[in-house]
Amino acid sequence: MKSISRSLFAGVVIPWTILLLFLSSASGQESSSPSVAALKSMSLEELLNQEVTSASRRPQRVAEVATAIDVITGEEIHRAGVNNIPDALRLGRGLHVAEADSHTWGISARGLNTTAGNKMQVLMDGRNLYSPLFSGVFWDVQNYVLEDLDRIEVIRGPGATMWGANAFNGVINIISKNARDTQGTLVTGGGGNEEAGFGAIRYGGELSSNSFYRVYLDYFNRDDLKYANGKDAHDNFMLGQTGFRTDTQLNDINALTVQGDYYNGAYNIDQQSPDGRVAGGNLLGRWTRTFSPESELVVQSYFDNTHRRQFDFVEDLNTFDLDAQHRFALGHRNSIMFGLEYRLMADQIHNPAPTILEFIPEERNMQLISGFVQDEIILIQDRLSATIGSKFEHNDFSGFEVQPSIRAAYTPATNQMLWAGISRAVRSPTRIDVDFRVPAFLNNQLRDLYKSEEVIAYEVGYRIQLRQRLSYDITTFYNVYDRLRSIENIPGGPYFRNEFEGDGYGFSVSQNFRALEWWRLRLNYSYLETRLKPTANHQGLGIPGTGIEAEGNDPRNLFSAQSLLNLPFNLEFDQVLRFVDKLPNPKVPAYFEIDLRLAWHPTANLELALIARNLLDNQHPEIGPDLATREEVERSIFGKVTWRF
Repeated sequence: MKSISRSLFAGVVIPWTILLLFLSSASGQESSSPSVAALKSMSLEELLNQEVTSASRRPQRVAEVATAIDVITGEEIHRAGVNNIPDALRLGRGLHVAEADSHTWGISARGLNTTAGNKMQVLMDGRNLYSPLFSGVFWDVQNYVLEDLDRIEVIRGPGATMWGANAFNGVINIISKNARDTQGTLVTGGGGNEEAGFGAIRYGGELSSNSFYRVYLDYFNRDDLKYANGKDAHDNFMLGQTGFRTDTQLNDINALTVQGDYYNGAYNIDQQSPDGRVAGGNLLGRWTRTFSPESELVVQSYFDNTHRRQFDFVEDLNTFDLDAQHRFALGHRNSIMFGLEYRLMADQIHNPAPTILEFIPEERNMQLISGFVQDEIILIQDRLSATIGSKFEHNDFSGFEVQPSIRAAYTPATNQMLWAGISRAVRSPTRIDVDFRVPAFLNNQLRDLYKSEEVIAYEVGYRIQLRQRLSYDITTFYNVYDRLRSIENIPGGPYFRNEFEGDGYGFSVSQNFRALEWWRLRLNYSYLETRLKPTANHQGLGIPGTGIEAEGNDPRNLFSAQSLLNLPFNLEFDQVLRFVDKLPNPKVPAYFEIDLRLAWHPTANLELALIARNLLDNQHPEIGPDLATREEVERSIFGKVTWRF
C-alpha cells in the first residue's frame, strides 16, 4: 500500500500541483482554447459572494464569515457522481468520512470520529437530525433527491453559540432548493454493480403567482459490502422516500415554507440476524417576516417520528421542536440577534431478546430549553468587526450549560480577510451514556455522575482572492478537550464516565482555481494531530476497543481534488482524487481513490452519465477494528440517466 501511495502521489498529485502553479502564474492571460459552453459551476467571485446562513443564522457572504466554513454546491455534488449525502460530504475540506457498512458512516471534522460519531451537529432545512439515543446522526435515513439540494454548508470547529450542544467539532447544514427553483419534471435513475438500482421522480409547479411546490418519490437499493476475504457481508440496504415542499411569498414582508418527508427501508445485518427496519416522517413549517434588510423574525416548528429495529434493540422516537429568532439593528454599529427554542423528545426503547445491557428506563421524555444572544459590532467601518455571543440551555441529563464565543474579523483589502475566534462547546449526555446498563447491577446514584464533554477552541483563519481565477482559504486551530467519555470498571459497572482529556491541533488549506473558462479545480488539504490521555482516576476495562481508541480514530492527513471539465460535443469529464491517511488505533491502512464521471448531453434536457467510484482498489477498509468481520468498500461502476422537462 505504501508503494502504491507513493507512486500515485508522484504520478497524480505532483503533476497537478505543477500544473496549478503554472496556470496560476498565467491566469492573468485569457486562454484562446475553445469550449462548447461555459462551465456550469460558479466563478470564484460568485463562490466568495455566495450567501451562507450557518455561521450566524442569517445570510452572509462566504468572504465575510469569521469562521472556518466550507460550501459544497449542488453542482459540485451532481458532478461528483455521488448517490448519497455521506459520499457528497467527502468533497468537504477537513471532513473525515468513513463507511463501515452499507448503511453506517462515521463523519467528523477535526477528529474524534467513530461509527457512532457524536461531535457534529447536523441540520436539514433547519430540522435538527440529532438522536438523543447517542448524540449523533443515523446517516442511513438522511436521504434526498440530490438534484434538489442547493448546497451543504460545513462549519469546522464549534458552532454551539448558534446551534447548541453537540456542535462540538462542527456543523453540517444540508439545504435544499426553494420550490420556485425546481419547477417542471425531473426523472433520474440507473444502476450498477454496487448501486444495484436507484431512481427518483420530482414534479414542481405553481399554486399561484407567488406560491410554488414540488413533490418527489425516491428509491435506492444498495448492494452489500465485502469482508477482507472477499465474501459478501450480506448487509444490502434499500429505502424508499417521498415528500413535498411549498414556498409562498404571502406579501412583501411575509414568507411561508412548509415541507415534509416519509421514508421506509430495510437492511440485512448478517446471515444469522433478522433484517433491520427503518421508517419515519417529518413535517416542518417556517414563517419569515422581513421588516427591513437589518431586521427579521423567523419562527419555525417541526415534528419528527422515527422507528428503528435492529437485532439488539427497537427504538421509537417522537420529536417536537419550536424555535424563534429575531434580528435587528441597534444604532449604526450593532446587529443584535437572539432566539429561544423548546424541544421535547419522547422515546421508547426495548430489547426484542434478553441481553446483558439494556436501556433503563425503557421510556423517557427529554426536554431541551435554550436561548441565545449575539451582537455583531462594527469597530472600524469596512475594516474591523467583532462578534460576541453565547448559548444558554438546559437539558435533562447535565442541567444548565453555557456556550460562549468571541470572534473578530479584519479586512485589510476587499479581496482578503483575517479572522480569529475563541469558543466553548459541550457534547451533552444521552441515553446511551446514562441509561445503558447491566440491569442486575443498576446503581441509580452512579448513573447521575456522567457530565458533558467540553472543548475550548482557538482558531485563526485567512482568505484571499489573489486574482479573478484563484483564491485560497487557510485555517489553523488548537482544541483543549476535557471530560471526554470513557468506560470505567467500577463496582456495579461498567459505567460511562468522563476520564479522558487532551488536546488537538491542525490546519487546513483550500484552493479554488478556474484554470480555464471550461475547467475549474478545487484542492483541499488538512492536517490533524490529536493527543488524548486518561486522567488519574481512570479505571479501564483492559479490553481492546474500550480505551482511548473508543473516543476517536483519526487520519493525520486528508487530501482531495475535484476537477470539473467541460469538453466539446456537450461532454463533461469530472474527476475526484481522495487520499485518507492511515488510522492509528485500531489500525486501518491509508488509501488513495479516484472517482470519475463522464456525462453527455445529447439535448439540453437529457443527461447520460457513466460513473466509476473507488477505481484504485477492488476493495478497501475505511474504519473499524482489524477483524474478520470488518467490512470493506468496493469499486463501484454504474450508469445514470437524468431527464428534465
